[in-house]
Amino acid sequence: MWAVNYDKYSVHTMSNFDQPNFSDESPVSVEHSFEQLIRIQSNQKKDSFRIELFLSNRCNYKCWYCFPGSNEGTHGWPDLELIKKNLSHLIEHYKKNIGKKDFYLHLIGGEPTIWKDFGEFTKYFKEKFNCLISMSTNGSRTLRWWEEYGHYNDIVMLSCHHERVDVPHIIAVADLLYKKGVSVDANVLMDPHAWDKCVAIVEQLKSSKKKWAINVLEIYHSTVNYNEEQKKYLSDCNKRNPSFFELFNWKKRRFEKFNSTPTLHFNNKKKKRVLQNYLSLNGMNNFKGWQCNVGVDTIQIDKHGLIKGSCGNRLYNLNRSFNLFNKDFTINFYPDIVPTICERERCKCQPEINCNKKLYE
Repeated sequence: MWAVNYDKYSVHTMSNFDQPNFSDESPVSVEHSFEQLIRIQSNQKKDSFRIELFLSNRCNYKCWYCFPGSNEGTHGWPDLELIKKNLSHLIEHYKKNIGKKDFYLHLIGGEPTIWKDFGEFTKYFKEKFNCLISMSTNGSRTLRWWEEYGHYNDIVMLSCHHERVDVPHIIAVADLLYKKGVSVDANVLMDPHAWDKCVAIVEQLKSSKKKWAINVLEIYHSTVNYNEEQKKYLSDCNKRNPSFFELFNWKKRRFEKFNSTPTLHFNNKKKKRVLQNYLSLNGMNNFKGWQCNVGVDTIQIDKHGLIKGSCGNRLYNLNRSFNLFNKDFTINFYPDIVPTICERERCKCQPEINCNKKLYE
């Protein structure tokens, strides 16, 4: 499982947006001496809703920097019929209560491709709700598997982990999906302790003549500190932009509704548009006490079935939680869909960092 770049088709150069400030070694805080950040305006459309579904923590990799709880293998796969019924109820509730129309279902793990019901699950939600479906995967399944199941996805995000990745295989998988019309990119997780190896993987991926996107992603871990040169490399996360063919597919499938290049608003009435990783790279992702649209525009369903923010924040301003895997979910899940107050010290998920939020007074 990994936090990935959901704005994979932000093909703008850094001149179009404000670059991260690398003049100081210390992170930039939300509150500056001359200006204070007071609001983040997402460009996600109001009628769209993103669901990140953590299917299981079973994975065939054991990356040292993976989020705790993501690859221990302690939680099995959900019951197919139960999750179909309960997730359908959740989608219908958002449609009826706040007018959501477009639903983006992002599947993570663990490694989602090893779920035996993966194909039937994605087919059901594609046909019933016309969901945009994506997944984050290490891409390790055979080419035969990808030939059979890859087309159930609108987008496949191939996470490249330097300790285990088979780069020629990843290229073969990406090329196969590209030929099928699936939007695909390769995301290289940039380990500062193996920096040169990670950069070499980026360059090797570029050997494919199919123009799928190549991105670099920072990793979050207590032992990770990027130097200034590494931060500069990460600040332009798109290392190869997609072809016009990819962009056409993306527009056709409505992914533009889920971009995450937010506009920052300051107390001196200044505002600026930034790339999706600007806030995290500059240490501007502490929103404790802010009013946030997690629960309104995006949710995560964790491996236990709990509906929350990816950071664990409670939703709907309630002192209770809802569990998608409970048999009585369709009886109990009727909350008012309202913004929540952030209770966490640090936000680490880019879609949640960049969603609508404001300083709460």
